[in-house]
Amino acid sequence: MLIGWLGLLVGLLIGVLVGLFIGVLVGLFISQAISKQERRIGAALFDRTSRRVALTPVGRRLREDLQEAHDLLQAGLARAGAAGLGAGRVRLGVIGMLGYELRPHLDAFRSRHPGSDVQFTEVVGSDPFTSLRTGETDVNVLWLPVAEPDLTIGPTVATGGRVLAVPAGHPLAGLGAASLEDLADNRVADLGPDAPEYWIASMVPTRTPLGRRIPRGPAAHTFHEILALVAAGLCVHPLGVLAARYNTHPGIAFVPLHDAPRPPVGPDLALHRRQPHHPRTGPDRR
Repeated sequence: MLIGWLGLLVGLLIGVLVGLFIGVLVGLFISQAISKQERRIGAALFDRTSRRVALTPVGRRLREDLQEAHDLLQAGLARAGAAGLGAGRVRLGVIGMLGYELRPHLDAFRSRHPGSDVQFTEVVGSDPFTSLRTGETDVNVLWLPVAEPDLTIGPTVATGGRVLAVPAGHPLAGLGAASLEDLADNRVADLGPDAPEYWIASMVPTRTPLGRRIPRGPAAHTFHEILALVAAGLCVHPLGVLAARYNTHPGIAFVPLHDAPRPPVGPDLALHRRQPHHPRTGPDRR
């Protein structure tokens, strides 16, 4: 009811301002409604002459305030409707392929919210957070740790160790295992500057445990670009153990990284969502 009255008043004020007079009866109704509001406020909202009707300074301020209140209420209703999720769509960002591990969680979600749907979107490791901040995805599944003040960390949905993707025929492939120290004797893919260094380094460290520098390059932006570079013999790269499960590649061998840190520093996969009112979070593009 409040929104209806605010919409009526805003419409009346804007309509009169642009000269939209719709007949004598409607004009009379508008005049009576405005006069009633002027008596309640105690100030004139319009300057009226036989030739023109214009908003007074009080009228202009009222129009702006009512428009702002109207917009806020409409936005609140829209957010409440989106939060209901009764028949909504959740856009889930993932790196690589995680459908099987997530299926129990997705089944539980659909059971609790009949008519809802989940849309998968690929998130790139070189830029894991932007899709959340712009509203292109609602929830992302990312490895931990995530220390972004505008993002909320949800429950862990998968966990596991790490493997090293190496080209087929690489000496490490024949050994059947690798160490973080081996990374200093090779190159790893460079994921670029768009992801925070702490997040990249938790999966792909910059130095070995003994302090040796791990060379980076060539550049890669997506999971599949990393695989292509490894298969081409241009680098090796640490990945979560699920990568070996989902990717049987003729040019790549996956060997366990036996000394990679375990959780909470290791590659736990957790749900992350944005905080809608945080100043760093952009508008939702839905």
